Amino acid sequence: MGNFPKRLVLAAAFAIGAGAASAAPAPAAKPAPAPPRGEAHFPLARATPDEVKAWLGEPAVANHEGEGALWTYRLQDCALMVFFKDEGAGLKVSGVATGPRRRGQPAPDAESCIAGARG
Repeated sequence: MGNFPKRLVLAAAFAIGAGAASAAPAPAAKPAPAPPRGEAHFPLARATPDEVKAWLGEPAVANHEGEGALWTYRLQDCALMVFFKDEGAGLKVSGVATGPRRRGQPAPDAESCIAGARG
């Protein structure tokens, strides 16, 4: 009977080790859901090229490549980049970015930049 406690300890250690090895890992946290497609939240969202031209005029630089385009406007207080993408229904604005017109100045937010263009 001298081996009984030793066997019990070994059996318990084996059971604990087997349970730990088979324990399912904790589920990973789910990422935040993306906004629904088509619900863009920025100025000029989903506008067509004609709508952008009606709002801002002709771009200073217009680049087209594949199913996308990038227009650059040099406005009085900022530079505005307008990104277009064709998702099957013609080009639509897919994003905007702003930059300062003068070195060392901060870039305004898109709403302020666009509002300044409409003056």
